[in-house]
Amino acid sequence: MLQMKKPIIFALLMALLVTATIFAQESENGPSYESTTFILVRHAEKMSDSDDPGLTQEGVSRANKLQEMVVMANINAIYSTNFERTRATVQPVSEMVDVPVTMYEPVPGKNVTEQWIKKHRGETVLISGHSNTIPGLANQLLGRTYFENDLDESDYGNLLIITVGENDRTLLHLRY
Repeated sequence: MLQMKKPIIFALLMALLVTATIFAQESENGPSYESTTFILVRHAEKMSDSDDPGLTQEGVSRANKLQEMVVMANINAIYSTNFERTRATVQPVSEMVDVPVTMYEPVPGKNVTEQWIKKHRGETVLISGHSNTIPGLANQLLGRTYFENDLDESDYGNLLIITVGENDRTLLHLRY
């Protein structure tokens, strides 16, 4: 029963995000600062420990589930490291929203995340990374330490929604 409720709960959260974004854009006075939303995921299940493995069938299913989950998120930009597994994780979303996947270095400097915040102000950005890079990116986007460690190597289900506003940065940590 809980498994059936998870997609419904996420859809409601995404609808709320979209509604809040539309409201902010249509406000008479306009917001003094448009919030930027980042959706961070670790790549889906990979085939093997080769140099550049693709996704397993389970990983392909997870990538398709990600597409279903963000269908209403109004994705404006997609970033991925230049590995088959990270690109394949966000490819279904890229095709659905007709937004190309832009490559970034696996361990970008802090200035990269600040550039993303400025470049994508008021937009929604999907980022695909790795168990040892997504926590650091999340911490940089949040401006504080939330993750003390890397994600567990066997854990593929974290979905982080980080909203960067003028005076605050928030995190919604979900599982999918």
